[in-house]
Amino acid sequence: MPNTLINLAPILVFFFLGYSIKKTGLNLRRIPHQINLAAIRLIFPAVIILSVPKLNIESGLYFAILSPWLCVLFAALSVLCLSRLMRWPREIEGALLVLCALGNTGFLGVPMVKSLFGLEHLAIAALYDQLGTFIAVTTYAAVVVAVYSGAGGLSIKTILKNVLLFPPFIALIIALFLSEDALAPVEPVLELMALTLIPLTMLSIGMQFSFKVDQRHITPLAAGIGIKMLLLPTMIGFLGYFLSISPSVFQASVFQSATPPMVTGAVLLASHNIAPKFTASVLGFGTLLALIWLPLVYLFLIN
Repeated sequence: MPNTLINLAPILVFFFLGYSIKKTGLNLRRIPHQINLAAIRLIFPAVIILSVPKLNIESGLYFAILSPWLCVLFAALSVLCLSRLMRWPREIEGALLVLCALGNTGFLGVPMVKSLFGLEHLAIAALYDQLGTFIAVTTYAAVVVAVYSGAGGLSIKTILKNVLLFPPFIALIIALFLSEDALAPVEPVLELMALTLIPLTMLSIGMQFSFKVDQRHITPLAAGIGIKMLLLPTMIGFLGYFLSISPSVFQASVFQSATPPMVTGAVLLASHNIAPKFTASVLGFGTLLALIWLPLVYLFLIN
């Protein structure tokens, strides 16, 4: 437990530092966007290239790639059933279809896996994020947003372009063909860049955090967070146990499936005016809860 708190300290410090900066009232709205761009274009690719070539190829790795897609399927079915039962407004249903299905596996999951588990788990977490969550947000989420916003113009060509030209995805493809020895000349630089992962991502999340919630949204908010952060990791955990998945793949997959709603998914919803206030509330409270919940998930997984 003491080691967990020590590893968690930088995450909490930079999150609350970001939130404190936001509360100063200064006009810094573009800074999180700039941080996100730096993380996506530089830091995430560096972390992927550093960790993936060191990954021990295991037969159970398919589970880390399959898990996020199972989460999408299970979340979508759960939301649609609950929405019909509770008669939620169409925009709430659309928002939850994205928020429950996609976790913050990149900006929160990867840094926390790096801090709590280590490099081997980090590579597995990167596979989960890049071959699962990222592709899902550019395909599944794009379709949901198009349907629930009434927007047209969605094309397979655009989706493929977004996936294939995404810097972390390109880095993943390169890393899959690199040997560990090939990294030696640039490893010190990559390690230096990887050190900035937690400060940058947690500052960005903290600066975008919101506590506000509408009374009418309490039930769907609680249901959404419960589906995303409790039901999905429970399902993945039972399935992984039944399939006897190796410990590192099992732990990284369950941990990533327990992450709160994805920031990019929330931005996509807000940009199309799909329940923007509700979306911000789910994202904010889910992220706050995750700072307590994910360390508990970690302790459960290692014991």
